[in-house]
Amino acid sequence: MIEFYQVIESVRIIRFVIFGCILAGASLNDLKRMKIPNRLVAAGAAVSLLRLAEGTALVQVLAGLVPAAGILITVLVLRAFTGRSMMGAGDIKLIGVIGLHLGTTQTLIATAAACALGILLYPVIKGKRFPFAPMLFAGTVLAGIIGIYTVNYLV
Repeated sequence: MIEFYQVIESVRIIRFVIFGCILAGASLNDLKRMKIPNRLVAAGAAVSLLRLAEGTALVQVLAGLVPAAGILITVLVLRAFTGRSMMGAGDIKLIGVIGLHLGTTQTLIATAAACALGILLYPVIKGKRFPFAPMLFAGTVLAGIIGIYTVNYLV
């Protein structure tokens, strides 16, 4: 007989696989067109809400939006002072969806890893606009792996 926790774990695995495919699609679109389609952002949000079916509280899921809100405020302030946009709206929306999916702590890890990767690649693409979604994808995978090992270690 299948236990309840096995069903929850199966939903979690399916959610991560689908979300990974959505992030891969967003990354490819960003590489080709420098744009992240809203339909991919909406699909990512819908898949992320499966966390509610896993028993995660709504407040905890919505708290994952905090990093995206902080980044949005930072980008708007920098734009006011420099007159240049440092990050596209699609990237900020994607960070919000990652926050819904991973939660606050892992989203901060994912975003920090993406920024570190961007800094490492900056000498190669100096002076050009570059897509940030692939870096967010890599950061999210890293944060997911860190989260899995952390949870397994602590439990």
